[in-house]
Amino acid sequence: PYRPGNLARSMVSHVAPAALTGILYYQGESDVDRAECYGELLVTLVKRWRELFRDPELPFYNVQLPMFIDAGAEDDHRWAILRQQQEQAWHTLRNSYLAVMLDAGEYGNIHPVDKRTPGERLARLFEETFRGLAPAQPRALRKSTCGNVLTVELTAPVRALNGECSLFEVAGEDGVFHPAAAEVDWQRIHLTAPQVAHPVKARYAYVNYAKVRVFSAHRPVLPLAPFVLE
Repeated sequence: PYRPGNLARSMVSHVAPAALTGILYYQGESDVDRAECYGELLVTLVKRWRELFRDPELPFYNVQLPMFIDAGAEDDHRWAILRQQQEQAWHTLRNSYLAVMLDAGEYGNIHPVDKRTPGERLARLFEETFRGLAPAQPRALRKSTCGNVLTVELTAPVRALNGECSLFEVAGEDGVFHPAAAEVDWQRIHLTAPQVAHPVKARYAYVNYAKVRVFSAHRPVLPLAPFVLE
């Protein structure tokens, strides 16, 4: 099992220090059983690697887990929890980047054959970094509530394929989430649920596996990032 103290004796120690442009990282599938602590472990790992390579600003490019569930398995939300942990680590670490893969992955196959999409998403992050481009990835920015409607503001406008919006949920003060009807309004999404008179929390794509329908309105076409707003 992974222990931060073992890093100095890891395979990485055999090639460090070396001059690196950045680190590409695509991992997490084997850690869903301890998903709640994954963010802390990842932050520790990156900090230690930066020490080993003697570069405190070494860029770290991470790939958020795609959709996956074993054939016939019950959705226990473990992959969703780990995706949120990856996002928390991204927020915690300076000079780090996160490629969203919510529209990728395969049912029953933990090693999806599509390698091109994560490569293209990482390449886009490189462009944004080195060419100073505005981030294209649509993400949840903040939430507000008016009556029975919770509104999520986004970092970029989105559209729903064929007008279909699913995988959105809201909760009241009791913290119990219910499926929500979603109305896409360019750079906002309005959420309502008959079971929640005054929603104060929202989340999106909190599942191991499902098909997503909400994407950026402009090119490059990217899926709305999963979120939990509490």
